[in-house]
Amino acid sequence: MDELYKEARLMFLKMCDRVNLTCPITGVPIDTRSDVHHKKGRSINSYADQWAKDNDIPLFIDPRFFLGVSRKGHQHIETHPDEARQNNWTLSRLDTIR
Repeated sequence: MDELYKEARLMFLKMCDRVNLTCPITGVPIDTRSDVHHKKGRSINSYADQWAKDNDIPLFIDPRFFLGVSRKGHQHIETHPDEARQNNWTLSRLDTIR
């Protein structure tokens, strides 16, 4: 699973870089050295929805719930959970399925 995650992460960050995305917190450009925040968590045993479960795409590698952020932006998300939820940088984990 770690190799698959590394591949998914790198592909996601390359796409972010290609379209010139920036960290929503710090405004720093996203590139392959950026962090990936898992908006619904990093579970390898949970799925965002039935489609993901049917296709065996656990949250750990589901890029629909990745957010490219700078290291400083990631730390901000982790230390400001209310703000993260208000801005949809973090989503509820209660509606995932196993």
